[in-house]
Amino acid sequence: MQYELVKSKLSGDAATIYSIKLEGEKVTQFEKFLSKYYSDYKTEINSIVSRLKVIGNDTGLRLGFYKENEGALLDGVCALFDSPNKELRVYFLKNGKDNIILGGGGPKSKAIRAYQEDEILDKEANIIKQLSKDLTQRIKAGDIFYLSNGEFGGRLNFIDLNDDEE
Repeated sequence: MQYELVKSKLSGDAATIYSIKLEGEKVTQFEKFLSKYYSDYKTEINSIVSRLKVIGNDTGLRLGFYKENEGALLDGVCALFDSPNKELRVYFLKNGKDNIILGGGGPKSKAIRAYQEDEILDKEANIIKQLSKDLTQRIKAGDIFYLSNGEFGGRLNFIDLNDDEE
């Protein structure tokens, strides 16, 4: 899987917000999420975007704004949603309270317990899980580092090691 991290316009003084842009795509996973679900979930989309603006500009990422451990323990997948009784969610990876990386997401029916039961949600969460592994490797290798303002520095284009071996 090849992708790059793109800094979002939702970033501000309190947190830097990135999104994943897959190779060959014109927009990020988060932008695809917004356009795909806006017509059916307008209120929830607006609420999620408003919350991200607050995170970026005012508060940083605070517990209560999102659900940690959305997937398996320690896989890094978190979910941001309008409120617990709503269906729409976007998956992301958090790095402290001042740096997050958005992926995509979708509606999670109350009829299912875990994202793995939904093909779209499972795919989006797996992108975040892969990002978590890749980012950890890059930071350990020194290819990506934190700047004094909390942003990432270094090589933000990713090539999955498995792709290199084929």
